[in-house]
Amino acid sequence: GLDMSDMDIPEYTEEQKGAFEKEAFGFYLTTHPLLRFKDEIRRLELTDLSTAASMAPESEIRVAALITEYRETIIKKGKSAGKSMGIAGLEDLMGEGDALIFDTAFNTLKSLDKGQPLLLDCKIRKPRDEGDSEEHADENKKAEVVITGAQLLSEAAAADKRPYTVTLAVETIPETALDELAGILSAHKGQSPLHLRLNLDGNPCKLLFGPNYTITPTVSFKQDIENWRLSIQGDNCA
Repeated sequence: GLDMSDMDIPEYTEEQKGAFEKEAFGFYLTTHPLLRFKDEIRRLELTDLSTAASMAPESEIRVAALITEYRETIIKKGKSAGKSMGIAGLEDLMGEGDALIFDTAFNTLKSLDKGQPLLLDCKIRKPRDEGDSEEHADENKKAEVVITGAQLLSEAAAADKRPYTVTLAVETIPETALDELAGILSAHKGQSPLHLRLNLDGNPCKLLFGPNYTITPTVSFKQDIENWRLSIQGDNCA
């Protein structure tokens, strides 16, 4: 028989597992690609597609989404006749949407990896069926948007300069842990200020790190800081 005990077969990454699940079942079964960006989505104050579905036409929003369907076509009428445009299906953690992409945004999106989570600048489209009853219009309602700008969500989160806050359920931090924290900050040097929230003598306290300790809040930084946080709280509880 075939002995596979000595074969070095690497485990699939979370991204690969998710892609297989989406292809096989039509949805993500074990995890969603946007879940690892949930802190960044909150920090960037983005709008979800479920909320966007009820917003007024012409409202300008920013969403973190995956492109689930994409095709290109030629505009047949109007001033832009003969130009290319894109038609896309969108998905985030809360809902789905349909998008049109023109001009500069179309060219930008063509150069991006559409399999990755994206940060999209959008404008809400006018409803297509003005005659629908309100009850019918609200049924399975999707956000309908025009994409006006696009970039990788990971790059947008890393470039953002808003503060990144870490919360610790402890009153003291061991000196060795501070050395470990300094190493993490050095490895993820960037432009975002770091805030540390903890309790001192039972009172909530926020420590603001100086300009020499600004960070780049990438997913890898978040993983490193989360492991550090759990080690501190574990030591504290012991």
